[in-house]
Amino acid sequence: MTEWLRRRAMSRPCWKSRQTATDAQVNLGTGKQSGPPLAAAVLSAAGLLLLAGLAAAQGWRNLALQPCPFDYSAQTCASDVTPGFEFIPVDAGVLLTGERLDPDAVLHTFRVEVEIGIFGGPSVADALSTIEAVLGHPRGWTARGDLTFQHVGSAPPDLSILLASPETVDRLCAPLDTQGYLSCRNGPRVVLNVERWKAGVPHWDAGLEEYRAYLINHEVGHFLGFGHAFCAKAGASAPVMQQQSVALDGCLPNGWPFR
Repeated sequence: MTEWLRRRAMSRPCWKSRQTATDAQVNLGTGKQSGPPLAAAVLSAAGLLLLAGLAAAQGWRNLALQPCPFDYSAQTCASDVTPGFEFIPVDAGVLLTGERLDPDAVLHTFRVEVEIGIFGGPSVADALSTIEAVLGHPRGWTARGDLTFQHVGSAPPDLSILLASPETVDRLCAPLDTQGYLSCRNGPRVVLNVERWKAGVPHWDAGLEEYRAYLINHEVGHFLGFGHAFCAKAGASAPVMQQQSVALDGCLPNGWPFR
């Protein structure tokens, strides 16, 4: 059932495991295989929110999951807003400024962009609210204790998180084969399929809110340098880096990297 997912990303994976469209391992230092130029004008999300790095959590969902070597200094930033997308102006006053609790944590700035004209898609404000809540959640990636996220509006971010139509996802994720269904991380961009955002996947029975948390955390996990993982046994919670949009393989659905 998953043969069409087997097309490999053309760059070296961090893990010797199945490589699919959700595993965009791109060399950020050299810019190689970052995909075609983006062609799409974005409502850039407003204000400034710093999501604090939280105290270290109880433990990984999957203790075998280890980060790939990742050179933050070599990372290239996303440039201007993506043509054909929308973002909220900086002075819209939608967000409050948060307190950065750990000044020594690695800071990742991000922007949320929503493709213009996608049917039934979320507003930029709603998408931003959801993504901020997930990135700042006590069970999210900041629970590692060594990184934090800061939302920026018009300023060039480290990471752009895009919600796009299936057709646009396929184009922005190339050379990965998303088949109008999956999402990806490609270079300094996470590209989320709006149909998955709206409806999840048929085999997911933990609710749409949990699925959206998984969708965000899984692709941001690739941005942070994590590859795919698998749960230890049937009935256990799937690690967030398992390809749960494809199949649960007897595991329980889970949207979070920490317990």
